[in-house]
Amino acid sequence: MRILSCAAAMLLLAAAATADPAPPAESPAEAVAESPEWSLDRPVDRERYRLGPGDRLLLVLEGRSLRRVPLTVLPEGLVDWEGGLQLSVGGLSLAEAEARAAEALADWMPDVTVRLLLLEPRRLEVYVLGEVRHPGPVELRASARVVEALRAAGGPGPRGSQRFIELLDVDGARRRLDIYPFHMAGDWSANPYVPPGQVLYVPVRRDTVLVIGEVNRTGAYEWAEGETLGTFLDYAQGFTQDALQASILLERDEREVEIQLVGEADRQMALRPGDVLVVGSRKPLLNRVFLEGAGERTGEIYLSPGETLGDLVRRLGDTRGRALPEQAILERRREDRDRFQRVNLRELLQGRGPVDLPIENDDVLYVPIRGNQVFVLGEVEAPGALIYNPSWNVGKYLAMAGGTTARGSRGKLRIIDVDGAERRVRTTDHLHRGDILLVGRSTLSIFTDVLLAAVSVSSLILAVNALSK
Repeated sequence: MRILSCAAAMLLLAAAATADPAPPAESPAEAVAESPEWSLDRPVDRERYRLGPGDRLLLVLEGRSLRRVPLTVLPEGLVDWEGGLQLSVGGLSLAEAEARAAEALADWMPDVTVRLLLLEPRRLEVYVLGEVRHPGPVELRASARVVEALRAAGGPGPRGSQRFIELLDVDGARRRLDIYPFHMAGDWSANPYVPPGQVLYVPVRRDTVLVIGEVNRTGAYEWAEGETLGTFLDYAQGFTQDALQASILLERDEREVEIQLVGEADRQMALRPGDVLVVGSRKPLLNRVFLEGAGERTGEIYLSPGETLGDLVRRLGDTRGRALPEQAILERRREDRDRFQRVNLRELLQGRGPVDLPIENDDVLYVPIRGNQVFVLGEVEAPGALIYNPSWNVGKYLAMAGGTTARGSRGKLRIIDVDGAERRVRTTDHLHRGDILLVGRSTLSIFTDVLLAAVSVSSLILAVNALSK
């Protein structure tokens, strides 16, 4: 339906011709509406969005000047603007309504470009029934999609289907929806807009295939006619790194069938309701080893048969700063009693020592953790332990220990590290975890003590001689 009088068209044309040009930086929507309090998850699909009563639109006429006309779709599905100009848009897509508006104005405004924009979608009420957590009516924007309507009703319950959802219109027609492609692969075509006046019905989930074992997403997946082994492996997001892909167990009708998954033909095997897919793990075929202590990687790891102690050490990662690599211990638990072997990780990483020692199941490699302290001892005001700070040098540690005593010397500083090695340092040097900083006495202090001791001995001798006379 289109009502277009010549006078109305001329009035609109004159308004468009005399309107003041809009500032270039201002968008059409900004000139008509303030920032909305709603937002959309993605741009509205102009080919799919259907207009209805309550939609707020913006008609933009671009020619020698710019004219913007805000419109609202009336209950009759019409839009009406100045001069009695009317256009029927109810049920049309946004793109179709724009084409109809351009056609209606083409004879009277040939040099004007017509655009029709959605300013704000209307609100509508949809009933979501069946196996959802909160069945009943939900209020949505007309731009809402099926998944959003389900979410507003609390989502499908534990027994709710996601593949056989039904849209029921007022005439009783039914349309089946499968939202798996949207959830699994982000396919928006499987998540359409919710038409007004529809009932969204979620039935009880019935036929399933269970996928367990070494897949990234285990669970019971709804079965549909014609789906294959490859389909359900895709639903489960593929294999984990520990999957034994060459041997998949299919449990069907109380029987077990082993499937050798070696090519695309194997993935095309049709599955039935109630099938159980078990993807085996290669872990039982590997050696389980435990890493404990200061390694960058700790906990349970698996090594292939034939891997050695050298391979295991390389799995530790960076141990610098935290570890005591020369004091690592390999514990073997498969003997009649625990057996321990001291291991020097530095030598192993350099290719020396028992690099080729085979790793056995349940072995434990322990790397001691270096204490997070530094000890400042000797001629300081407050000797004792300080928290290790990698940015501090020797001078800072001395300051934290109250500085040297009157008899201490900053020229006589020594370090004893965790391995017992001793070296001299300066105040600008840095320490490591567990280091002991020793502050020695000054030479003058030692000479004074010796001199005082000598004077004391001489005085004692003179006193003894005087008493003996």
